[in-house]
Amino acid sequence: MIKVVIEHQTRDVTGLDQKLNIQTNKAVTRQITITTPTGQSSTIKQSAQFKRQATQDLVTGVISYGDWQWQSGDKTFR
Repeated sequence: MIKVVIEHQTRDVTGLDQKLNIQTNKAVTRQITITTPTGQSSTIKQSAQFKRQATQDLVTGVISYGDWQWQSGDKTFR
């Protein structure tokens, strides 16, 4: 019995979003408007930036993604 192991080559394509039509960076913003019973209102804006790794299989062309990771901004939305 002969066992042949074939491994596909891959490349990191993180940051090539526009060229490959993928998304590895994302900005998330939410705005909360609070209105009191007296009619006064205040607004809270929160934003955060996320990034994920992207790897392309050079044989099949398939792109696989890692989990989104927080980069900057509000780490937790309150």
